[in-house]
Amino acid sequence: MRIASALVVVLVLGVGMSPGQGRKEPPAKPDPKVPWGKAVEGLQCWLQADKAVWKVGEVPTFRLHVRNQGKRDLEIHMAQAACELEFDGVWIDWNAPVSILASRWPAGRHYDDFEVRVTLEAPWARGNQPIALKTGNHKVRVAYVTLDRKQPVRVVSNTVEIQVVAAAGDRPHSNRAL
Repeated sequence: MRIASALVVVLVLGVGMSPGQGRKEPPAKPDPKVPWGKAVEGLQCWLQADKAVWKVGEVPTFRLHVRNQGKRDLEIHMAQAACELEFDGVWIDWNAPVSILASRWPAGRHYDDFEVRVTLEAPWARGNQPIALKTGNHKVRVAYVTLDRKQPVRVVSNTVEIQVVAAAGDRPHSNRAL
């Protein structure tokens, strides 16, 4: 028991004396390869598909990364329902009730784990028509809108291309009777 206690004390002291402790790390430099959308009041976002090719019947999913490099605090959320979605050049609405938790995001901050999960399934719709996810190539963008009541900020992501392919075993339809 004494050996275990001594080992714990040594480990704790060793952690307390680690080199560089107390020094602030410089902020991470932006990755020039990441396609951040155009900044609006310092707010930026970029959309990333979970994969590039989807089978018919699968629901494409995305990650919307957001950062605030502006000069004012913003009311932010992590809900796709408060975003706007563009699918193949047409802006689509969220057609369902919305209840969203929000919090204050200090100016100049980028949280590495801040992302909004976005899917291409109902209740996204244009009028009463849900997204028609047919085989072929599709372009998707998302507009992130802050929840600031007096002066909301709307920023649009980069465009992401996905492809929808027939599921294995699916055959093209024929006019011949079976």
